[in-house]
Amino acid sequence: MKRIILVLISVAALLPACKKNGSSSSKQLLLSKVIYDDKPESEFTYNSDGQLVVEKYYNEENGSWQLTSHHLYVYDANGNPKEMLSYNMPENVLSARYVYTVNAQGKILRNSIYDMDGADSGTLNFHIGHEYNAHRRLIKKTWKDENEDVQTVVNLNLYPNGNLRTSETFYEFGTPEKVWGSSYGPSDTTLPASFYNIKVYPINYYYPYLVGQSIRSFTYDDGAVTGETRIEFSGRKYNNKGLVTEQTITHKNIKPAAPDEVHTIRFEYVQF
Repeated sequence: MKRIILVLISVAALLPACKKNGSSSSKQLLLSKVIYDDKPESEFTYNSDGQLVVEKYYNEENGSWQLTSHHLYVYDANGNPKEMLSYNMPENVLSARYVYTVNAQGKILRNSIYDMDGADSGTLNFHIGHEYNAHRRLIKKTWKDENEDVQTVVNLNLYPNGNLRTSETFYEFGTPEKVWGSSYGPSDTTLPASFYNIKVYPINYYYPYLVGQSIRSFTYDDGAVTGETRIEFSGRKYNNKGLVTEQTITHKNIKPAAPDEVHTIRFEYVQF
């Protein structure tokens, strides 16, 4: 079964509005939980300042559904991201340490990731650089190894209203090679400004699930399309703030062809 678990991949900057013609609020709204087919998939905990401090992800391991990773975020005296500690669960073993470099606005310019488990504990693994547009929205991520050689580049393109339009991944070993791409359907629905103020999340791939009607993804090998999928959203339910609380996901496997997969996803929020 395909899951939506997102590597933050990056993890946690996703106009004061909600659903079109919906109500707006001066209070801060934030995504707190994602539930997939009645099972918890991710949880986000914030402090009183609206800063993300704990992040949890769940998946099936050894035949049971359980917590598989646990992230703790640390901030400096100015409220800017300082580091993130990632633990493998249920063993509760520190596996990685992310050290952040930020700009004057507190936006992350670089993650430096260190292995914290095994024989290489404390060793620098790689860096992830971030570039932003004039509206302080993320448009590019660059992976570099410990020698500063570029390994992977992700280019992000946004709609005029700030919603994610496309995401393309390139391997940079010699001639750049496109290996993955997604396009996100247009929508005049936008998310509350508070969603985009999570400094440790320059991009959150859950957000397109809350605004658009579909996501189309491709994999490539040597310029040829090797895989194609389409995710369609339907049956949406909303809260009184105009935010999606539940919807049906139909995962269409186009290449290689396979039966559709239908799932339910629910979202919970907190308000400060």
